[in-house]
Amino acid sequence: MKAALLTSFVAIAMASTASASVIPSSTAHHRDMTMPHRRATISSLEGKVNSAVAPVPADAILAPLPVARAESEGEPHSHGMGYPPPVSCVLEGKGVVCSKPKQEGPTTESKALRSVYHFGGLTHHHNSVFSRDGEIDPVKLAELINSGTLHSREDVDLAASESKSNEDESDDSPADIQNLNLALLIQDVSHAFFAQGLSRFQQEDFSLAGYPDWVRGRYLQIRDQKKVHLDFLKSAITTSGGEGVKEGEYQFHVNDIHSFVDLSEAITTIGTSSYIGAIHNFNNKEYVTVGAALLALEARQTGWINSAIRQQNPWNTAFETPLTSSQVITLLSSLSNLNFNSIASANPSLLPSSVTPSPALTLSSQLIPGNEAELVFPLPSPPLSRDERLYATFLFGFETIFAPISERFSDPDHGTAVEQQRRFYVQIPRDLDGKGTVFVSVLRGRGGMDAADGENVVAGPAIAVFPFGAEK
Repeated sequence: MKAALLTSFVAIAMASTASASVIPSSTAHHRDMTMPHRRATISSLEGKVNSAVAPVPADAILAPLPVARAESEGEPHSHGMGYPPPVSCVLEGKGVVCSKPKQEGPTTESKALRSVYHFGGLTHHHNSVFSRDGEIDPVKLAELINSGTLHSREDVDLAASESKSNEDESDDSPADIQNLNLALLIQDVSHAFFAQGLSRFQQEDFSLAGYPDWVRGRYLQIRDQKKVHLDFLKSAITTSGGEGVKEGEYQFHVNDIHSFVDLSEAITTIGTSSYIGAIHNFNNKEYVTVGAALLALEARQTGWINSAIRQQNPWNTAFETPLTSSQVITLLSSLSNLNFNSIASANPSLLPSSVTPSPALTLSSQLIPGNEAELVFPLPSPPLSRDERLYATFLFGFETIFAPISERFSDPDHGTAVEQQRRFYVQIPRDLDGKGTVFVSVLRGRGGMDAADGENVVAGPAIAVFPFGAEK
């Protein structure tokens, strides 16, 4: 349900060239943060709502979606951006009686005009005050009016018309629910990482490792934001009539606090690229808006970790790198004990069937542009044909560099099996110097390659970072 998306969101919101490194409570929202951008001011309803109590026909006043915050008489009110004080309404006969409290200072009109520049609502939401035949439920109407701000009839009719014209492309589809569940799974892994790490490493641990006192506090904020995202996605799925994937128990490759910091940058980087790569998969435009909001925050978190904490570049190239869902799951599986195939089997039809994680790729501890490096991955299955060969792909932004992989055999005197004697190397392209985060994969093919994901993937991706300084 489209209305459910916003309602659930509001409810939750309230409550060196160098060598590359290899990555193995907010305050309550203001009322006007949840309103659509077509906003009618209280002044447009003069004569209908004023200090003198007067009956108002039910079809003359319409209210927006409810704000999940109770404000009883005598409690302090936060109206945000100068929005007018709440209007008190009760049912009387077939109409609604509303009264507006007296106020000091600027006029209601001037306050309302200022608030029009501050909006956070999503368009094309059904208002629960309407029935399918257009009649108004007066009980719901009174409840919604008492929540705060009013819409004019013209505003709501226009929104309803637009919603109907976009119904086919905005309604939730089974594919949308599956993609929401995939986002839920990714957020579950991300939240588990930060929750476990901060439970394990206390303030003293950060201090002994040389980090300023405020670092752990920022990490706590990131953890809490992950929880908000997790709860929002759960609610969006269930209120849309879907079933959510169950939370899992994950273990991560964290040996000390420094590896926690390094892995935190990788987790948020993957999160950013996952939203960029998946956002176009949604039919419901409102999920596109939500996905954009989530990826922006993931990118902010990544920038903070990599610059303020790791003392490296806060961004990469001019474009962030989009990743497919299969690439994202492969990366998260390489950093944890995530078993996607097992989760998909336990949650049949809840996740996209197109997601096929690849075997893990392990990179050398140092990757230096212009130098050779070893890549470790399972042998291709089925084996390469006589006219096939292996390539390494280096993906950054919207660019991909392909480099041939050479195969050698280790000394047979070591007594190892033939399969274990095969080793693979690649020349790291010089063009990667200073590119920041780069995703590395191994592909098979006959000659030229034009894709970094698909049936030709042998292993990966894995993450490498080629940092750059402020002088570049």
